[in-house]
Amino acid sequence: GSKGFYEKLLVEVSRARRIDLPVSVLTFVVTGKDADEFNRTTQLVAKVLKRFTRVTDVIGSVSDQQFSVIFPHTAGSPSAQKAARLL
Repeated sequence: GSKGFYEKLLVEVSRARRIDLPVSVLTFVVTGKDADEFNRTTQLVAKVLKRFTRVTDVIGSVSDQQFSVIFPHTAGSPSAQKAARLL
């Protein structure tokens, strides 16, 4: 759940501060007209995230409709480029 995601985020932020490297977070909301569409959309988002993220990136659900990805060692512009590819 979201507690585990936030714990991983704290670990990554602490690591980034310790070794002086950036960390970025992408957060987005998945919606659908009904439960079936929402489930299909969520499954598609999961496939895309798995395909286009690195092993070191952390994907998490932070609420029923809100999802986030932690990009360790990734600063502003590269992070925005990753977000554009994913979305």
